[in-house]
Amino acid sequence: MFDLEFFQQPLTYSSSYKQHNAALKWFRHRLESEELPLPHKLPNNVAVAAIVHPPGMGYTFNTDVSHDWSWLEMVAQLDPESMAFVVSGPDNRSRGLVGCDVDRRPGSYDHKRHHASRVAGAPEPSKLPIWDFVLRRNDGTSIRLHPQWSSPKVEWYQVEGHAPPVSPPVAGLGKSDGPGTYKFFKNVATKGTLKFDAAKRPVHCRLVG
Repeated sequence: MFDLEFFQQPLTYSSSYKQHNAALKWFRHRLESEELPLPHKLPNNVAVAAIVHPPGMGYTFNTDVSHDWSWLEMVAQLDPESMAFVVSGPDNRSRGLVGCDVDRRPGSYDHKRHHASRVAGAPEPSKLPIWDFVLRRNDGTSIRLHPQWSSPKVEWYQVEGHAPPVSPPVAGLGKSDGPGTYKFFKNVATKGTLKFDAAKRPVHCRLVG
């Protein structure tokens, strides 16, 4: 178990907060293409492929280059309030975190990915779910985290997912039903927002659990 004091200790970091969104994209890519068992339990440190992310929504992976990633570092890079919420829970009942999984969010619809696919002119996929990191606490509760690439914000959602399931736009997957469509699906996918501490800048040293 990793308690709040463990994550509050003075640390240095291997990369910026963007690494956590890149890692989630990599795990999602592998899990959707290889159909591995879910939830996918992560070791404390794992190798991920390097992301190639030019301006815009498109990206690729360079599988010839990899680097270590740690879910422990993801939690440690949160700001103090966000870290306490993730580790101790909203009622402050958890004594720490016991693990991290990657899993599909039940009932979800990933409008961002469908929109990006349409903008890129890619073949239209079937309905895509949202994938999250699922942080498991020692009191049996969990929280879903979805780090962002373009900002230090971390969207969170309840572990159970959506009830009822989220329906795509009437116009079709990734399309618009009119003004506010993109914002609506962004908001419905978010229960709340946490934040990484941007001052926790990368220095080449790694947190080891």
